[in-house]
Amino acid sequence: MKGTYNSGFHYIFRLALLALAYAVTAKIILNYFAANHVVSIIWPPSGIALAALMLGGNKYWPGIFIGAVIGNTLGGAGAPLFVNLGIGVGNSLEALTAFWLLTHYRQTGIDWDYPRDYLNLAIIGSLCSLISAAIGVSMLYLANIVSADMFLPSFIRWWQGDILGIIIICPLITLFTKVTERVLSKELYLHIIFCFGLAFLLGQAIFLGWFDQLLAVYAKPFWMFLFVTWVAVAFGKRGVLLLVCMVMIQALSGIFSGVELPYYPDLSTVEIKLKSLWIYLIALTIVGMAPALIINARRRIEQDLQESEERWKFALEGSGDGVWDWDITSHKVLLSAYFMRMYGHDGESIEASPEAWSVLVHPDDMEQVLADFDEHLSGKSPYYHNEHRVRCSDGTYKWILDRGMVVRHDAKGAPLRMVGTHSDISDRKHAEAQLLEVNANLEARVIARTKELESAKEVAESATKAKTEFLANMSHEIRTPISSMLGMSHLVLSTDLNEKQRDYIEKIQLSGKQLLALVDDVLDFSKLDAGKMVLEKTDFNIDAVVESIQTLFSQPAADKGLEIIFDVDSRIDKNLHGDSLRLGQILINYVSN
Repeated sequence: MKGTYNSGFHYIFRLALLALAYAVTAKIILNYFAANHVVSIIWPPSGIALAALMLGGNKYWPGIFIGAVIGNTLGGAGAPLFVNLGIGVGNSLEALTAFWLLTHYRQTGIDWDYPRDYLNLAIIGSLCSLISAAIGVSMLYLANIVSADMFLPSFIRWWQGDILGIIIICPLITLFTKVTERVLSKELYLHIIFCFGLAFLLGQAIFLGWFDQLLAVYAKPFWMFLFVTWVAVAFGKRGVLLLVCMVMIQALSGIFSGVELPYYPDLSTVEIKLKSLWIYLIALTIVGMAPALIINARRRIEQDLQESEERWKFALEGSGDGVWDWDITSHKVLLSAYFMRMYGHDGESIEASPEAWSVLVHPDDMEQVLADFDEHLSGKSPYYHNEHRVRCSDGTYKWILDRGMVVRHDAKGAPLRMVGTHSDISDRKHAEAQLLEVNANLEARVIARTKELESAKEVAESATKAKTEFLANMSHEIRTPISSMLGMSHLVLSTDLNEKQRDYIEKIQLSGKQLLALVDDVLDFSKLDAGKMVLEKTDFNIDAVVESIQTLFSQPAADKGLEIIFDVDSRIDKNLHGDSLRLGQILINYVSN
């Protein structure tokens, strides 16, 4: 809340200060420097108004309006209130329109760094002055202060006065509100005092008759053009505008104090003198501001160029790059200080020849360097790019990445200037060499390991083959006696046996079959290793498979005091299609576990 109060107070204070400055200046001009106390051909308040808006924004327009109303009320020909209000409106519209056109339409700043900025001010000021002149003179005409035959002369004088105020006072105020970047040394202060002191004395002699007997013949107004040129070169646009203001005050003082100018006898009336003074001040301003702005623009361009070069140099040297600049026409190469330090040489940037540089390139790399250079210079490649070795001051070689491109051609397309950089890539090359060595070792190790794996594979395959052959032979040798046992038991079953003997023989036969199945399991394992396992697809009865397993395990279970009970779910189809032998093997393994 306190901050808002302070901000509002500061705004009101500045508004009052603006109104006071406008009113006091308007009263002084109308009372002392206006031929008819109504319209002045010299009107600094127009510059004060526009400068206030350029510095603080359009929120200060009420100060212009109030100052214009008060100034015209206190000074001038005692016009009615409605006339002063109308004049205030016209002056406010003039300043607001000029401010909007300068800042929004032409994007003109308050530094007036370039000639186009001041030209914009002059053109826009000339156009906007028509607004104030048209409204102001019209109000005076309505109040019968200006007659019909004086309407146009008054309109022109009003317009001239506003233009002069805008192009002199407005930039003067905006420039002096900013701190100059120039260092004010003792020598500069003495130079300012000497220059403006002489100019002041010359102005007093020209316009106020000082040293009349001594300088009457030599004190001519055109001498002031020499001083304004001097000031433009030495002190810039601030000095020019300050000198013009000083001359304007001296000339107005001389005109309204009645000093006669013997070298211009035709300037008989105040009105004629004011018109001549207006032309003189405009010419003096143009002669001074033109070189001042051109010099300032050139200095700004040089400063921007220097800052750009410094940023470019910082960016390049910060990244570890040395810069070379080859002037092809003069056959000279400029090498930066960092470029020289890269190769162990002290000092700042130097100028060398391509031949002096080429002797430092490694002989094995020179052919490719020249080929890449020629390819770029002939336009076959968009830029030059090469990696080569360069001899340092200690005799060692350093790997560098050399890059560049032609930046200027002549009218026929021939290259004139080429700029490039050197980057130290020695560490990268060393890392690449180490990586190649590691890759070579790794490749050798991979080859050796591959041979080991292939040898191991051959051994494994031989072992597998031997195992398969062994299992096949073993199963064949086992199947022969089992088959004989099954055949003999089958013959015994065909003889007369009692119930108990038959039961024993049947169990022997069943166990033999199971043993034969076990041998088949061994063969199945060998088939699995060889990838030749095939399942049978035949019809069988599940009850028969279960019954055979129960017969096989019933006696061993009884010996342990156990009873084996098989329960086949009734929802299972008794007749199945598949490999009954493999299913029996699975169930036997399950019951055994």
